[in-house]
Amino acid sequence: MIAPARPRGPRRPSSPPDSFSTSPSGLPENPSGPSASPSRRRGFVSSLSAFLLLLPLLAGLTAGAEAQTVSISAPADANEGSAGGRDIQFSLSHSGTTPTNDAIVRTCFTGTATRSTSPATFSAGSDYRLNDSGWTWTGGNCINVPIGANYVNPQTITLRIVGDTTSEPDETIIGTVSFRGTPGGTWSLGTSTATHTIVEDDLTLTLSIPDDLAVEDDAN
Repeated sequence: MIAPARPRGPRRPSSPPDSFSTSPSGLPENPSGPSASPSRRRGFVSSLSAFLLLLPLLAGLTAGAEAQTVSISAPADANEGSAGGRDIQFSLSHSGTTPTNDAIVRTCFTGTATRSTSPATFSAGSDYRLNDSGWTWTGGNCINVPIGANYVNPQTITLRIVGDTTSEPDETIIGTVSFRGTPGGTWSLGTSTATHTIVEDDLTLTLSIPDDLAVEDDAN
């Protein structure tokens, strides 16, 4: 006679993977929780600390890759000249990744040199004028220059210096840039000021005679 089979009890759950310990509920244990082993807790804290230390570096790399920096540069200093005129160019350039937004850079000119009030000729007593059909003066001595993915890089502004024979000190033309409004994207300013010096090249001769200089009388 064959004995009846013994009823089976409930199946024991299989052991969890070695990489997890389980709580009484059968769920994976929190590696930093109170029931975790000290070694597992230390390993978790070390990994978290290392990740937090890397966050500023990762954020800096991301910001650096996306930022576009605008700078202005001036041509080398040069002699004024005695007649006619010579052209100089101020350049606006941007560095960084290809921008996805355009910006308007307000470029203003100051200094000891006198700007001509006439757009096409030299007004009386002036030292330079705008000689670039692509730009016009706004607000007196400023020019709004668009930059970005839709424009050439660098953008240039051409000024014409007038020569003369009048003796005078060296004179400066100072270009300063700022943003008109708030540009989109991550635009920032780099070198915001650049100076060109008009070097005086007219010589002045001065003859002086001492008061006590005696003049010989040929009659004696």
